[in-house]
Amino acid sequence: MRVSCSPYQTRQKNTTSRPFEEFLHYTAGTEFGQVQPLLERMLASPIANVRQAAARQATLAALSEEAARPLAEAAINGEPETRRGAAEILSRNILSAPDRAYCEASLRRFFDDSDHEVRRATGDWTRYIRDRRIDPVLPVAEAFVESPAFAESAETFFRAIEEAVDAPPSLLFRAGYRFIDLAGSVSADLRESSAVTAKSLSNLILRAYRQAEKDPNLRRQCLDLFDRLLEAGGYGADEAVEAFSR
Repeated sequence: MRVSCSPYQTRQKNTTSRPFEEFLHYTAGTEFGQVQPLLERMLASPIANVRQAAARQATLAALSEEAARPLAEAAINGEPETRRGAAEILSRNILSAPDRAYCEASLRRFFDDSDHEVRRATGDWTRYIRDRRIDPVLPVAEAFVESPAFAESAETFFRAIEEAVDAPPSLLFRAGYRFIDLAGSVSADLRESSAVTAKSLSNLILRAYRQAEKDPNLRRQCLDLFDRLLEAGGYGADEAVEAFSR
């Protein structure tokens, strides 16, 4: 039996098309009052993808337009679909938002979100600081490490630290101990995510150790963290032992 969509459902689905969302992207930031009624209807849609698209565009507009913030707040405090849409936008704009304070504060609210997919979307902010200075978002990074969202995105976080211009050793140590506490002996498992993350951590510790040639205290901290990783059975740590002894 063939099931057809009602005209209303068809119109609703059309609002999730890429051209339509691009239209919202270019108009919501400059003419929010014109598209606000449409975004409000989309947020109330029975279709999850429509709600998520509306959340993305309302949140994007809120980064530069205060009038959009009540609607963005509705998305941020809404169902998992709208929270994921908001988290995607906040993550992408962590360094470039016109109002970075609002972006950072809103993003941090998702670090403890109850939904796994929302936390994963939140962790994507680390992808957008690679090859960039981390100092402007250091408080965000420190809060992230201590949050439930870190467990979902530890690998991308360590990769971001490795590629960031100015990641301080203190952040590496904080994140390293946090990962070890979370993973424990699981990191010795051959499951891909934990294994890759543990190896990335061991490489970062080794790099920090080599760079601290004239700082005995920093080298000692590197060795202490490395010992903890070995005790936890960190995959890849044993491969770096010889490098430390050189």
